[in-house]
Amino acid sequence: MSDLKNEKLDKLNQKIEVLRKRRDKITAMESNKQRKLLVKQKILVGGYILSNLNKKTFQEQIALLEKIKSTIDEKRKSDCYAIQNLIDQKNNQ
Repeated sequence: MSDLKNEKLDKLNQKIEVLRKRRDKITAMESNKQRKLLVKQKILVGGYILSNLNKKTFQEQIALLEKIKSTIDEKRKSDCYAIQNLIDQKNNQ
């Protein structure tokens, strides 16, 4: 009698494990979709800002780039370098 209960319990535990793996896979896929969407949004907004940057005065351009740079975490050195490089390019024009 107890062997039968143990078998049923094992089968239920296996089904639960399969469902958990399926849930985790779906969650990972949704997270990946959200991350990709966020990257696309950043690219679009960044492209819009860069295309409108030349319409501003030189001082407004530098101020905007400095403001953007101040929002970037210092740990993201390549991002900070990219913004600083753009500022330097504007200063050298």
